[in-house]
Amino acid sequence: MSDLEGYRYEAMDIISTASIAKKPVRDAVALVLTQAFKVELDSEALTRFSERIERAIAED
Repeated sequence: MSDLEGYRYEAMDIISTASIAKKPVRDAVALVLTQAFKVELDSEALTRFSERIERAIAED
């Protein structure tokens, strides 16, 4: 099992929040990280990681 295996559900939460709730990926990332891990990213980091997630989703 990879170290990231445990984050599969959080990844699904981000994707479903963005697609089902029609929220921007940036908002979905902030919501999931805050609720699941009590992590709050600054605006620059949130934008950077959200853009990476959006690219990964688009490649799929």
